[in-house]
Amino acid sequence: MDHELNDKTVCITGLGYVGLPLALAFSEHPGVVGFDVDSRHDHRLKR
Repeated sequence: MDHELNDKTVCITGLGYVGLPLALAFSEHPGVVGFDVDSRHDHRLKR
């Protein structure tokens, strides 16, 4: 099984206490999308 992320897109749904650090960890690879419907999390992303 191929575990390379070079040609994959990873989507993290929910950027709370677990999702945001997970998205940051995956951001070392190209093709990462973070999504959250709670606008209270926007302030952490706009730094």
